[in-house]
Amino acid sequence: MSETSIQRLAEGRNLAVVMPSGNNSFYLDQPESGNFGILILKKFLTGFH
Repeated sequence: MSETSIQRLAEGRNLAVVMPSGNNSFYLDQPESGNFGILILKKFLTGFH
């Protein structure tokens, strides 16, 4: 996404914004379907070690 409010906000504050596409689903932690939010977060953070 370019020229969006979130891009301008992040650039003005020197932030990285990560927004994975869930298509018709969501990356949420749910007991019946798994902890996808935590999984995505852990995979993302391993790149910074």
